Amino acid sequence: MNDRPHAEAIYRCVADSPIATFEPSGLARGPWYPNTQHGGAVGALLARSLERHPSPSPMQVTRISVDLLQAAPMARVTVRVDPLRKGKNVEFLEAQLCADGALMARATALRMAVGQVELPENPEDLAPKPLRTVADPLPNFSWSDGQGNDALHHAIELRPVAEFEEPSAWIRVRLPLVSGDPPSALERIALAADFTYSLPLLRRMHHDSETLRQRGFMAINPETTIHLHRPLRGEWLFLESDVGYDERGAGTASARLSDRHGVLGRASQSLLVRSLENSPTAWISAREATI
Repeated sequence: MNDRPHAEAIYRCVADSPIATFEPSGLARGPWYPNTQHGGAVGALLARSLERHPSPSPMQVTRISVDLLQAAPMARVTVRVDPLRKGKNVEFLEAQLCADGALMARATALRMAVGQVELPENPEDLAPKPLRTVADPLPNFSWSDGQGNDALHHAIELRPVAEFEEPSAWIRVRLPLVSGDPPSALERIALAADFTYSLPLLRRMHHDSETLRQRGFMAINPETTIHLHRPLRGEWLFLESDVGYDERGAGTASARLSDRHGVLGRASQSLLVRSLENSPTAWISAREATI
């Protein structure tokens, strides 16, 4: 990780109406292709636009599904939000992220009207799980920074618990997603949830520096889906992940999402699993290097 100053935010809003336009900083960069944006940054930007879309009454996003159709270039992008179905209690929205007129990613969201419902103090399925205190930062948790460039991991703080005995960690977004605006609870969740399938790999790498060298395949997530029953409270999100792969070339990852007050939702990802001959150069370089 280099020591030079980084940008103060992941994006800068260039125009907000009628279609929002954003300029990525180096912090939006993904780890493997230095000229493309990180899927987590793109997903968080789509989530931001969806939750900010006007509604006649207070609503909360309870489900968001992000499809990464193409890798967005390190260039200006536009985001447009359209209602798919309006309703008093439930509405569906779609957001599209484009670069130079081409569709790069899209997301759909389900929003529900906010109301007050009497529930038992701790229904069994919503009872807080025991959460451990925030641990020390994981050193060098990102093994690539885009060939010496800034990348998204500089905007993230990741702290595993219990010496990374399990694929679980606290994640905090350290900087604004968009300059001038503190990150919202949904932005924090959308960005951190992109690490759902990465945590088990980061755990293995933490315990065995030869993990990448011995690993005979790579995996990427073309989509991320998040279900929430309440917003994040505070800055830290706790992910407890698991992942599975099949030799036919597909995988799945899921994570329970919590904060210090208990469980707030879940994230899931479909994974594309491929042999190393189809891997990006940065992955091959990281695999061959001594971690």
